[in-house]
Amino acid sequence: MTESTAEIKTLPGLEKKPGRKKKSNFYQIRWHRVGINETVAAEVIGVTVEQILMWDNEGAPIYVERLLLLWDRKNVGIPGWDGWLFSRGCLIYKRQRWRPELLLSQRDKDELICSLQNEVHRLKTLPGVVTVLKIRLPALLGLR
Repeated sequence: MTESTAEIKTLPGLEKKPGRKKKSNFYQIRWHRVGINETVAAEVIGVTVEQILMWDNEGAPIYVERLLLLWDRKNVGIPGWDGWLFSRGCLIYKRQRWRPELLLSQRDKDELICSLQNEVHRLKTLPGVVTVLKIRLPALLGLR
Protein backbone atom coordinates (compact mmCIF):
# COMPACT_ATOMS: atom_id res chain seq x y z
CA MET A 1 0.00 0.00 0.00
CA THR A 2 2.91 2.29 0.59
CA GLU A 3 4.18 1.77 -2.94
CA SER A 4 0.83 2.70 -4.55
CA THR A 5 0.69 5.89 -2.49
CA ALA A 6 4.17 6.80 -3.70
CA GLU A 7 3.10 6.11 -7.28
CA ILE A 8 0.07 8.41 -6.97
CA LYS A 9 2.20 11.25 -5.70
CA THR A 10 4.50 11.03 -8.68
CA LEU A 11 1.78 10.89 -11.32
CA PRO A 12 1.94 13.84 -13.70
CA GLY A 13 -0.39 16.70 -12.79
CA LEU A 14 -0.77 15.59 -9.17
CA GLU A 15 2.40 17.12 -7.80
CA LYS A 16 1.92 20.14 -5.55
CA LYS A 17 2.20 23.40 -7.43
CA PRO A 18 3.70 26.38 -5.66
CA GLY A 19 1.10 29.02 -4.76
CA ARG A 20 1.21 32.64 -5.65
CA LYS A 21 3.67 34.62 -3.59
CA LYS A 22 1.92 36.85 -1.09
CA LYS A 23 2.20 40.54 -1.93
CA SER A 24 3.73 42.93 0.58
CA ASN A 25 1.90 45.19 2.99
CA PHE A 26 2.93 48.12 0.77
CA TYR A 27 1.07 46.53 -2.16
CA GLN A 28 -2.01 45.96 -0.01
CA ILE A 29 -2.01 49.60 1.06
CA ARG A 30 -1.24 50.97 -2.41
CA TRP A 31 -3.73 48.90 -4.37
CA HIS A 32 -6.52 47.89 -1.99
CA ARG A 33 -6.66 50.77 0.46
CA VAL A 34 -5.50 53.81 -1.51
CA GLY A 35 -6.50 52.41 -4.91
CA ILE A 36 -3.74 53.79 -7.14
CA ASN A 37 -1.63 52.14 -9.81
CA GLU A 38 2.16 51.98 -9.99
CA THR A 39 2.54 55.12 -12.11
CA VAL A 40 0.52 57.35 -9.78
CA ALA A 41 2.25 55.89 -6.73
CA ALA A 42 5.65 56.60 -8.29
CA GLU A 43 4.64 60.23 -8.92
CA VAL A 44 3.27 60.68 -5.41
CA ILE A 45 6.31 59.18 -3.67
CA GLY A 46 8.88 60.55 -6.14
CA VAL A 47 10.48 57.29 -7.23
CA THR A 48 10.51 55.16 -10.38
CA VAL A 49 7.86 52.63 -11.34
CA GLU A 50 10.51 49.91 -11.02
CA GLN A 51 11.03 50.89 -7.38
CA ILE A 52 7.28 50.63 -6.78
CA LEU A 53 7.20 47.16 -8.35
CA MET A 54 10.11 46.08 -6.16
CA TRP A 55 8.35 47.40 -3.05
CA ASP A 56 5.16 45.56 -4.12
CA ASN A 57 7.05 42.27 -3.92
CA GLU A 58 9.57 42.88 -1.15
CA GLY A 59 7.93 45.55 1.01
CA ALA A 60 8.66 49.22 1.47
CA PRO A 61 9.92 51.25 4.41
CA ILE A 62 7.15 52.19 6.85
CA TYR A 63 7.49 55.91 6.08
CA VAL A 64 6.60 55.21 2.42
CA GLU A 65 3.43 53.37 3.45
CA ARG A 66 2.52 56.22 5.77
CA LEU A 67 3.17 58.76 3.02
CA LEU A 68 0.64 57.00 0.78
CA LEU A 69 -1.91 56.89 3.57
CA LEU A 70 -1.32 60.56 4.32
CA TRP A 71 -1.70 61.43 0.65
CA ASP A 72 -4.92 59.44 0.46
CA ARG A 73 -6.69 60.58 3.59
CA LYS A 74 -6.34 64.04 4.99
CA ASN A 75 -8.38 64.72 8.11
CA VAL A 76 -9.95 68.15 8.26
CA GLY A 77 -8.84 68.58 11.88
CA ILE A 78 -11.04 71.57 12.76
CA PRO A 79 -13.48 71.53 15.70
CA GLY A 80 -16.96 70.67 14.47
CA TRP A 81 -15.63 68.77 11.45
CA ASP A 82 -15.09 65.45 13.24
CA GLY A 83 -15.40 62.55 10.81
CA TRP A 84 -14.88 64.75 7.72
CA LEU A 85 -11.80 64.21 5.56
CA PHE A 86 -10.35 64.95 2.16
CA SER A 87 -9.38 62.16 -0.19
CA ARG A 88 -8.17 62.61 -3.76
CA GLY A 89 -9.99 65.88 -4.32
CA CYS A 90 -13.25 64.89 -2.59
CA LEU A 91 -14.73 65.98 0.69
CA ILE A 92 -15.92 62.84 2.50
CA TYR A 93 -18.23 62.30 5.45
CA LYS A 94 -19.06 58.72 6.39
CA ARG A 95 -19.83 57.10 3.01
CA GLN A 96 -20.81 60.25 1.08
CA ARG A 97 -18.45 62.13 -1.25
CA TRP A 98 -18.67 65.67 -2.61
CA ARG A 99 -16.56 66.84 -5.54
CA PRO A 100 -15.79 70.57 -5.97
CA GLU A 101 -18.02 70.83 -9.05
CA LEU A 102 -21.00 69.53 -7.08
CA LEU A 103 -20.41 71.96 -4.22
CA LEU A 104 -20.09 74.92 -6.62
CA SER A 105 -23.24 73.98 -8.55
CA GLN A 106 -25.12 73.60 -5.26
CA ARG A 107 -23.97 77.08 -4.23
CA ASP A 108 -25.30 78.48 -7.54
CA LYS A 109 -28.63 76.71 -7.01
CA ASP A 110 -28.86 78.10 -3.46
CA GLU A 111 -28.25 81.64 -4.77
CA LEU A 112 -30.99 81.20 -7.37
CA ILE A 113 -33.44 79.88 -4.76
CA CYS A 114 -32.64 82.83 -2.48
CA SER A 115 -33.22 85.35 -5.26
CA LEU A 116 -36.53 83.67 -6.19
CA GLN A 117 -37.66 83.70 -2.55
CA ASN A 118 -36.82 87.42 -2.37
CA GLU A 119 -38.83 88.05 -5.54
CA VAL A 120 -41.84 86.13 -4.18
CA HIS A 121 -41.62 88.12 -0.93
CA ARG A 122 -41.46 91.38 -2.90
CA LEU A 123 -44.47 90.40 -5.03
CA LYS A 124 -46.52 89.76 -1.87
CA THR A 125 -46.15 93.44 -0.87
CA LEU A 126 -48.48 96.18 -2.12
CA PRO A 127 -45.95 97.59 -4.66
CA GLY A 128 -45.44 94.03 -5.93
CA VAL A 129 -49.18 93.47 -6.35
CA VAL A 130 -49.48 96.76 -8.28
CA THR A 131 -46.64 95.64 -10.58
CA VAL A 132 -48.37 92.32 -11.23
CA LEU A 133 -51.69 94.04 -11.90
CA LYS A 134 -50.09 96.47 -14.38
CA ILE A 135 -48.67 93.53 -16.31
CA ARG A 136 -51.50 91.00 -16.00
CA LEU A 137 -54.65 93.16 -15.91
CA PRO A 138 -54.51 94.33 -19.55
CA ALA A 139 -53.89 90.76 -20.69
CA LEU A 140 -56.82 89.48 -18.61
CA LEU A 141 -59.14 92.20 -19.96
CA GLY A 142 -58.05 91.54 -23.53
CA LEU A 143 -56.60 95.02 -24.01
CA ARG A 144 -53.41 93.71 -25.53
